[in-house]
Amino acid sequence: KTNRYWMPRGCIVRMQEPQCTAEGTHRQRAVTTPCPRSCTSQVPLWARLPPLLTYEWLFVALGAMLCTFLTPVLSTTALFKLKVATAITLTSTGPIMSLPLSYLIKGEDITYRCIFGSVVACVG
Repeated sequence: KTNRYWMPRGCIVRMQEPQCTAEGTHRQRAVTTPCPRSCTSQVPLWARLPPLLTYEWLFVALGAMLCTFLTPVLSTTALFKLKVATAITLTSTGPIMSLPLSYLIKGEDITYRCIFGSVVACVG
């Protein structure tokens, strides 16, 4: 019997059966073999991109840009322009502000658990 493990570089690692040595200990040896060509051309399911339409990919790109660049810039600007206590209060109320947005944009229901979780996240 051999156990097979898939390596990311396209090799198969087989563990040989334990062999008895003169001291009475058991040894296993790993043997690598190149993966067949048909295996390396297949992309694993977890690594495949989801099938989205063009405008959906634009929303993904816009969200990445907003979270990566625009949010830190606006937060830093708020810290410079407002009092520190006001800026931190506005920053920490993000979970509460996301509830009506999720209802308006995605049509998700707002449950008591959502409200409780948002309040707990804001309190600390």
